[in-house]
Amino acid sequence: MIDHNELMQQLRAAFEDYNQVTRKQHQISYRVDNRNGAVTVYADHTDQHWEIPGDLFTLMAHIKKSAQINECTIGTLADLEKI
Repeated sequence: MIDHNELMQQLRAAFEDYNQVTRKQHQISYRVDNRNGAVTVYADHTDQHWEIPGDLFTLMAHIKKSAQINECTIGTLADLEKI
């Protein structure tokens, strides 16, 4: 099982390039935080959030559905699949 801090680092790294691109395009970006001891990914400017690792596949489906498919999206999804 992956360590809590390592999971947060991996998620932050996975979204780093993705967020740089989406912010320039005024699209949803994602942030990783510790919510009551659970690693949680939040979609900025929405109420959506996913607790990881339990909601990882739901988060990946959301990204595929809502984001433009580009190299950053593909790279982020590849990073998330490694978790």
